[in-house]
Amino acid sequence: MSRQVLQVFEQYQKSRTQFVQTVAELASRPQNIETLQNAGVMSLLRPLLLDIVPTIQQTAALALGRLANYNDDLAEAVVRGDILPQLVYSLAEQNRFYKKAAAFVLRAVAKHSPQLAQSVVDCGALDALVICLEEFDPGVKESAAWALGYIARHNAELAQAVVDAGAVPLLVLCIQEPEMSLKRIAASALSDICKHSPELAQTVVDAGAIAHLAQMILNQDAKLKRQVFSALSQIAKHSVDLAEMVVEAEIFPAVLTCLKDSDEYVKKNVATLIREIAKHTPELAQLIVNAGGVAAVVDYVEEKEEEVVEEEGIKIVVVLVVVELVVVVVVVVVVVVVVVVVVVVVVVVVVVVVVVVNIFRSIRVRQPVRGLNTNIPRISSTAFSQLPILQLVVVVVVVVVVVVVVEVVVVVAEVVVAVVVSSGGGGGSSSSIGGGGGSSSSSIVVVVVVVVVVVVVVKAWSSAGDKLPVSTKCS
Repeated sequence: MSRQVLQVFEQYQKSRTQFVQTVAELASRPQNIETLQNAGVMSLLRPLLLDIVPTIQQTAALALGRLANYNDDLAEAVVRGDILPQLVYSLAEQNRFYKKAAAFVLRAVAKHSPQLAQSVVDCGALDALVICLEEFDPGVKESAAWALGYIARHNAELAQAVVDAGAVPLLVLCIQEPEMSLKRIAASALSDICKHSPELAQTVVDAGAIAHLAQMILNQDAKLKRQVFSALSQIAKHSVDLAEMVVEAEIFPAVLTCLKDSDEYVKKNVATLIREIAKHTPELAQLIVNAGGVAAVVDYVEEKEEEVVEEEGIKIVVVLVVVELVVVVVVVVVVVVVVVVVVVVVVVVVVVVVVVVNIFRSIRVRQPVRGLNTNIPRISSTAFSQLPILQLVVVVVVVVVVVVVVEVVVVVAEVVVAVVVSSGGGGGSSSSIGGGGGSSSSSIVVVVVVVVVVVVVVKAWSSAGDKLPVSTKCS
């Protein structure tokens, strides 16, 4: 009996596990979000956050994070459902897997607007997230730093709340960790804090962030360098003193070499950093000039201009290709319509001739006309199929189809050659499309084929009179 009771609870646990895993999987696809929302998924997931099974708790938090991450309406539903206090409470008590999932939910809610980020702050999440920055597990630190950065990025008040919670020194420690993803996210969070005011930037500087950021400017990881240069530029932009502190970290001339980096965002952030330093005083601008900054920046600008010209050339080539293909399609359609009309007209003429001949045959002339042979045979279907006029129609249709195919092949070849030449030599070669060379060659082909068609038609027509199965000669 006790075994049957336990089976009921085991089945209930399996059902909860299957339900929450399925919901989490469905929530990963945007097309399912509205249906899940209409089904009341929020109210069903909330009690599962306090489930006695840790796996169910973690998966429920993951599902809520995916839902809240989708749009601000679902994030507001998380706030209205009093789910945030449960997450914050469990954030300090549960294992590392749950902490990562809970931090993901807080980040997903906070990212949409300052109001939602303020709701996260109001529920006491900052203290819990800062505690997570002290965790041993790098994944927990990463999730907490990510959430803190999303809170701080909205405005100075929220960034100040993050600073007041004691997050900055721990974020500076995080950029010194060996894990590359943790370095990136911590540097991004520091950048989000610095950007709002000189006071916030000074707080980051006082924590010793500049020296550690400067050590990473030649790192091989492009995504890390993006965040490093962004953070340094956000510090330098506020005042002369802060810009001088950045320069004193001896980032020049190493920074200038990054203007030739393969990553576009790295080059953009380096250029922004140079601008934010040079704008303050002539002395700072002269320092950049002495380090070779003018030549490096000019090379970067010229490279950008070449890229813009090449992009415009490619756009022109694409437009011309599309136009020519549209013209080809229109020509093909017109030719097909003309062929169909010609075939229909020829068939109608043949049918009319046959009908008239048979009608004439059926007329009984009481007194035959002198000199006229009235012994006109009826044209059978076999004889009709052997008429030279039908053979002529077939020949004309085949020749016209060949003309169309040849024209299409010639045009497609011109387009392919133009695209290949333009991709290899820039946008200047786009003028080859629609030029005289390819069009004249295709026109010559068409003229030759038309001449052949005319010759075939004349020859077939001249031989048609002797092969008609109806005799109309006068005696």
